[in-house]
Amino acid sequence: MGVAMSRDWLPFLLLFLGGCETDNPAYIDIQTADAGSSTWTDAGHQSADAAQRMDAISDDSALEDSATEADSALMDSASEDSATEADSAQEDSAQEDSALEDSELEDSSQEDSSQEDSALEDSALEDSEPEDSEPEDSALEDSELEDSELEDSELEDSELEDSELEDSELEDSVIEEDSDGDGYSVAAGDCDDQDPSVHPGAIELCDGIDNDCDGFVDGFSVDCYEGPGGTAGTGICAYGKMTCVDGVMGDCAGQTLPQEEICGNNLDDDCDGEEDEECLSDPCGLEGELQLTASCMSQGAGYGVVSVSITDENGRAVEDLDVQFSVTPDWPLGAVQHQGSIYYAVFQAPNFKGELRFTATASCESGQRVSVGEKTLRVVERPTPGASIRTGGCEELDGLLDVQVVDAETLAPIEGAVAMLGNEPQRSAFIQDFGRWLNNANPNLLNDVQTDDQGVAVFWDLGSAIQGPQTLTVGAEGYEYVTLQDVSASSVAIPLKRVSSTPPETVSMSGKFSNYNNLSSDNYVDMGITLMPFDLEFLAQINVDRLLSHYNTWTPIGGFLSGFIGELAVPGNLCVPSQTETLYGMSVDVNAHPFALSRPASNYGALLGISGKLPMSAITASISDFSVSALMSALSLEQIGVLPKESLAQSTGNLTVPLSATLQKNVTCRMQNVPSEADVFCVAAGDWSGANGTGPLFPMGFTSISHTLIESGEASATITSVPSTGRFAGIGRIGAAVALFSQSSTRAFKNAISAVLVRSGLDASGGQILAQTFFKPMQITQSNRVISWTSPQSSSSPDVDLCRVELLQTISESYEVGETTKTETRDVLLWTAYVGGDSGSISFPVLPGSWPRSDANGLVNTVTTTENDRLSARVTCYHLGLSEVFTFDHGDFAELISGLTHLSSNRVNSSAFSR
Repeated sequence: MGVAMSRDWLPFLLLFLGGCETDNPAYIDIQTADAGSSTWTDAGHQSADAAQRMDAISDDSALEDSATEADSALMDSASEDSATEADSAQEDSAQEDSALEDSELEDSSQEDSSQEDSALEDSALEDSEPEDSEPEDSALEDSELEDSELEDSELEDSELEDSELEDSELEDSVIEEDSDGDGYSVAAGDCDDQDPSVHPGAIELCDGIDNDCDGFVDGFSVDCYEGPGGTAGTGICAYGKMTCVDGVMGDCAGQTLPQEEICGNNLDDDCDGEEDEECLSDPCGLEGELQLTASCMSQGAGYGVVSVSITDENGRAVEDLDVQFSVTPDWPLGAVQHQGSIYYAVFQAPNFKGELRFTATASCESGQRVSVGEKTLRVVERPTPGASIRTGGCEELDGLLDVQVVDAETLAPIEGAVAMLGNEPQRSAFIQDFGRWLNNANPNLLNDVQTDDQGVAVFWDLGSAIQGPQTLTVGAEGYEYVTLQDVSASSVAIPLKRVSSTPPETVSMSGKFSNYNNLSSDNYVDMGITLMPFDLEFLAQINVDRLLSHYNTWTPIGGFLSGFIGELAVPGNLCVPSQTETLYGMSVDVNAHPFALSRPASNYGALLGISGKLPMSAITASISDFSVSALMSALSLEQIGVLPKESLAQSTGNLTVPLSATLQKNVTCRMQNVPSEADVFCVAAGDWSGANGTGPLFPMGFTSISHTLIESGEASATITSVPSTGRFAGIGRIGAAVALFSQSSTRAFKNAISAVLVRSGLDASGGQILAQTFFKPMQITQSNRVISWTSPQSSSSPDVDLCRVELLQTISESYEVGETTKTETRDVLLWTAYVGGDSGSISFPVLPGSWPRSDANGLVNTVTTTENDRLSARVTCYHLGLSEVFTFDHGDFAELISGLTHLSSNRVNSSAFSR
């Protein structure tokens, strides 16, 4: 009896068994909203008068002790022989309650007065005492009564406290105290009420202070020009810009100053209003063709050479000429050098984007200078480093490639990181000496470089070695390697993840659920699981095992039957409350199993509890009659609850997750063209950020459909979702249909996954998850350093946009759970490679001997580590159906998450890569 009952309880736990692959979900803090960064622009600051700003800059002084200009002021009436002009006077009136005209004391009134020509008795006008002033026909010219108080005067319904009378007018409101007297209180936007030069509308000065209270300190630019007066805007002459940074005005950048008049270029070079004046039609008979080593450069990255080969009208080389190069706008060039009739100068890439026009001129016997060639260089913006790889720059790779390397977590530049172009080290690869290039000398520069203190490495070549698609590899001590195969970007920003075989620090959590509906005696066993937030890629590869955590023991039956069923190994995040149910006609006590799991110590979010009911009939079935998929289908999800992050921060033990919402079974999963032999896991997920998959996610409902129940590639099921109330108000919604091949007869597909992410069709009322175009599973093979895979594209699927290949150190850890031995695995990412499109293979580069981990070609030597370690290769191919702008050469690899709609992934164990 005891043995039979033990076997009957085992299928109840199949829901939570299955190997527990521990590609841990990316835990995300749902309490932290994305903070928009403030980027300075000239908008809003150019409206200030440039001349005033420049005068203030040149004086290098602030507006000290300044007073706000006003249409009216209180005149110092204590000065002798001074007269106050009267624009308004108190008229002789016999009427009661006389008014002060043109002084518009709004919303105030004087008490009834029976005296004609009444005066303002006992009132104090601070800082203003007009002498010899008569009560009759007296005037307050354009006056402003600052901080004035009408004492001993009863002004009904009006109180003038610290008021400001601008243009002799009290405006409808009582304003807060204006401490510095500049006309603005803190409530009115004054960001420094102790400094009268700081207030809304003030002129922004280059002093490290936010003078105009707009939230920006300095950062503005003003026009500048250092040429002779009257030449700016004439001919080629143009203004530049001076930018204020940290209280200091920079140099005048981008200006074009008068130059020596050049004959034959049809330009007014000396900015005198005339073109080619006093030039002979053909004074020298010289001809030339100006060349640039690159027609496009990324701003601030690398060097270029401008050159010209000069001949006479008969095509003969002309040597020993006075040749000069000029650049518009102005940019420094190196000294002009020449070999024979070829003249050249080296220049650094400009630190601004735009265009540079190069002109070469030569002097002939007539003394005139003539143009012998022109060329335009495009300078483009470099991608800004971020948490994802970003490629960009020029449309084509031609002689220049710069790499910015940062820490993936902190985005701090990594100094001393290593970068290599090509698939193996080369002792001589690039030429950076133009003279050597002219002499057809052999290259003398290695193809690997280190980053500087800004995390920047630059490759440049005067020959043809850096043209067209290149393979770029980047790494650093203590970090992963990243390879981009056949990338044509001229500028790349790469964040590197740290490599550590030490597990991340975690904090243990344990507790229970509360607020169950109809807990006992309903012929169902209530149970649930606890989960931390996960990301979109985890959702795309989700299965039962990935939802489970470290196993522990549980004795399911209490009371007089407790001796018949012993301890069972169950996932730690399983949560079962105490309850009483009926089994074989007998009342049995089901023991509680509190959840117990761990979270990262430094990065976590809310804890989710999702609970459902399993029929007692499922418990009594034979173990051979049920698959995990069938048990998943048998579990009916009913309730869901959230324990917010702030509760977890205060306590990690004896937690209680309140089941606060009833799940609604209102989402239909419909799948078509499901690959052969694939089970399907269908999930409806919520996005805490309100987006459709880019934020932290949680499951609202899920089910598993066995391949034995899928006919002609079609299947359907109904699952649950949450109501848009309480903590679930404003969430985003996304669906996923994940094809799993663990039961496939093809051994190579055992770890394969194919997913379709559905970003529309779900709302607060439910909806539909419709998946029609699955990728095929991929078969992966390895031969030394080459990883190959079969194409995932099918006749109905979209194209592959990009594939990612990861080399992993897989660490296996075994532990005892009662009488059962469980094994968990943990992946350490060693190398990530990306290829555009679906190339079907990649050859991992051979690394220089000086690089980190070069003895194992960037990997680990599993012979010297624990016997349970192994190397794995995982290939994941993506279709970015939501992205309209991503390209491999000019895109942000964050699109792998935000634009993802289709995914196919597989992994194989691999031998150590030899060199």
